[in-house]
Amino acid sequence: LKLQCRRLTDMLTGFRKSGAMTAEDRTKTIPSQPFSGTIPQFYGCPKIHKSGTLKIRPIVVNVDIYCDKLLMHIKGVLNLVFYSEYAVLNSYDFVERLDGLTVTSQDRLASLDVESLFTKVPVSETLQIVHRRLLRMKSTDEGKEELEEVTSLTTEAFMKLLQLMVEDFFFCYAKELYRQKAGLPMGSRLSPVLANIYMEEMETMVLELFPVQPKMYTRFVDDIFLLYDASKFHLEKFVGLFNAQHPNIRLTVEKENSKKELAYLDLLVKRVDQGDQRRESLDRKLEISSKNSEEIENLDECMDQTMDQCMDALKYGTSDIKRQGISKCKNVDETMDLEIVDNTVDGLEIEQTLGQINKELRTRPENVGRSSLRLSIHRKVTHCNKYLHFRSNNPISLKRNVFRGLSLRARRLLKNHPQSLQKELNYLNETFGNARNGYPQHLLQRWSGKLAREVKEKPDLLIFRKKERIGVQITEVQEENPQ
Repeated sequence: LKLQCRRLTDMLTGFRKSGAMTAEDRTKTIPSQPFSGTIPQFYGCPKIHKSGTLKIRPIVVNVDIYCDKLLMHIKGVLNLVFYSEYAVLNSYDFVERLDGLTVTSQDRLASLDVESLFTKVPVSETLQIVHRRLLRMKSTDEGKEELEEVTSLTTEAFMKLLQLMVEDFFFCYAKELYRQKAGLPMGSRLSPVLANIYMEEMETMVLELFPVQPKMYTRFVDDIFLLYDASKFHLEKFVGLFNAQHPNIRLTVEKENSKKELAYLDLLVKRVDQGDQRRESLDRKLEISSKNSEEIENLDECMDQTMDQCMDALKYGTSDIKRQGISKCKNVDETMDLEIVDNTVDGLEIEQTLGQINKELRTRPENVGRSSLRLSIHRKVTHCNKYLHFRSNNPISLKRNVFRGLSLRARRLLKNHPQSLQKELNYLNETFGNARNGYPQHLLQRWSGKLAREVKEKPDLLIFRKKERIGVQITEVQEENPQ
């Protein structure tokens, strides 16, 4: 650790003396003293959500390490050379890109995953890409100004520092020091942006070479979402072209299941055809019809008992009791008529209509026309529905904000999918109110009502605000209000 700190300090001092960086930047990036910072620690995180042989995700903790300030400085420069149009920031950005997308019955969903991306990234090629982009930025006045606002390092000096931080990176495990020989460490500040830069270069080249473009291509680090026309776009050939670019990079494919669903990030994307929408609508009516039939059967039994009581009153009661019995019989007749009129949904008619729709879809699939994408919240099979318990020794504001945060997240992601939103809100109320979490129902209803009023008064709460980096300034770009 002392040797590494001395190497960094001597390199930064040499840059300062040669004019490759200013004294201010040297002060900002100078490493901590050997014993004031920590050594990166290695540990393994088991992937319990995956079936089959248990695999370990290698992670290197980079919290408060000796070169943390230098890594932050380098990351600020790398963010300027990463400008992919295909990368999504998070789930909110992904939902915004899906809105307004035209989908047909010929389209299909697929998810591509890069196997062990961080540890398989070719470091030398990635550094060459960064070097080319830095030279390209400095060739324009605008790019040069943006770089000068972030760092005073020359391109050569910056590349030396970056190479030292990536290729000579070491960590501690079981009181022994190790140096990473290939790939990027998971947990480092530089690994996500470097992996994104390499993937951006590769995907741009593949999409330019492939003759047919997908309808939608987005990527979050190593997870790729594809929406493509199955009659024109050959998924296997696309994946083969991607895998042929570098021996380290391999994609695995997950297609939509039999229910036309695909999990991506924390969302479940479902492709719904027009025929499916009609069937679902009629299924709901059929379900309502069945419930109404059961209710009327129960009502008939109650009415029979009430009529018997009324007849007994008319036969054996006094004049006042007889008048009450006559009035009660009239109310019973009116109630029976009202219930029968309200129950206008004919289950047999609905079943016949469903049969006609299925026959139409089998004989004339081209008449299905456009489809749509329906979103819902996705949870892995290992999710245990355990949150901060109501009786835990924490302030009530923290407990309220856990529930509020999940509810607001659902309202933002599913604002254009009311059925999924209502289902998710009901799920949250049921989950927080069960014995495992112990939240009183009256509190959950009060918090839900307050959030609903806030969203109604301030629709901007549901708007995702993207952040764009321009030099060292962060500006918020507000999306157009959908309402």
